[in-house]
Amino acid sequence: LTRSILGGKCLDSFPEKLFQLLDDTYKENKSDIVSFLPHGRAFVIHKQHKFIKDIAPKYFRFSKLTSFQRQLNMYGFRRINSGSDAGAYYHTHFLRENPSFCTQIKRVKSKED
Repeated sequence: LTRSILGGKCLDSFPEKLFQLLDDTYKENKSDIVSFLPHGRAFVIHKQHKFIKDIAPKYFRFSKLTSFQRQLNMYGFRRINSGSDAGAYYHTHFLRENPSFCTQIKRVKSKED
């Protein structure tokens, strides 16, 4: 994901960094660790340990999968629990073919806010 794809914007939100991570991982032939599903509407972490140890630290400041999952939840991503995409994460505005949509993803207000 380049700045031109996102309209010259700096990547600072969690969804934008996540999209960049998935795009870079694909270009670096590391899709065996984390990747979009073939249809491009969800992504899956294939190797959780390698993802947290080798991939995530380049983009985020956490070292536990539970922290990553908490971020996903705070931005409205949902885990798919059944069917052929079970285990993947999905958001209506997180699409491989339309990277600029991820700029529309906002943090969900917590009950305390």
